[in-house]
Amino acid sequence: MSVRELVKHLVELDDPPVSLNAIQQWIQDRGFIDKINFRPTSKFRKLGGALLCTRWIPDPRPYAEPELVADIYFNEALPPTMMRIVCCKEMLHFFDGDTERTYTEDQVSSLIRDWASESTVNELLEKIGGEIANQIWALVVLAPLHLVEKYRADYESGRIPDAEIAAKFEIPEFLVRLLYSSEFKLLAEMHLR
Repeated sequence: MSVRELVKHLVELDDPPVSLNAIQQWIQDRGFIDKINFRPTSKFRKLGGALLCTRWIPDPRPYAEPELVADIYFNEALPPTMMRIVCCKEMLHFFDGDTERTYTEDQVSSLIRDWASESTVNELLEKIGGEIANQIWALVVLAPLHLVEKYRADYESGRIPDAEIAAKFEIPEFLVRLLYSSEFKLLAEMHLR
């Protein structure tokens, strides 16, 4: 399974917004995770985004399988539209390969040490750039191309302003111009092939 499969599934939608609960359910139904919890917190105010943590919960019944649970901690001070972007971005991590994940406290500590001791600005910017790219992929999921195209003529003619498009998709208004850029269209089309 991949983000591409999720994007193809969203083609069935007739109108925005894409529900985070629907994305969550789609991921759970495919066995990536048994349960996803969204947890607002003030601990990540400086982080500005979200953090995904998974854990196994043993089932007390004899011979029962443990449950894999994910907690997505997100900055409670974010505007609701940004909460949607960062929470969607974190859910897309379920599609990451094993080499892109950390499983132990030591691995997490090592990752933080690596990030904190980057030897060059370029290396640090490369990592930050990856996070920005992941937010754009979240936007591809929250604003499927067929729904963006539904409003293109009215948006480009000025009949629908940025604020109205943002409200329809429940995304931050500053991202609307990106939705109607040729670059976004190209990225979204890549996920439909």
